[in-house]
Amino acid sequence: MLRTKKYSEMLAVAVRLVLWSVFITARHGLLQSMLLYLAVNWFGANYIFLNFAVSHTHLDVVAKDDTEVSDGV
Repeated sequence: MLRTKKYSEMLAVAVRLVLWSVFITARHGLLQSMLLYLAVNWFGANYIFLNFAVSHTHLDVVAKDDTEVSDGV
């Protein structure tokens, strides 16, 4: 962000961390807040990756009545 001078993105990251600290850390404490932050980001990253992987998988389409199993060769 610094290299490309994306100051609005830097501000968005800072605001996200400040809001997280105000609303989550203040209520649940530092350790639970860190664990929750990691869990939320883990879930989000997996959701994005799996959505990308599934939507970009291109398989051959076969006829509806095709029941033969191919060995892939």
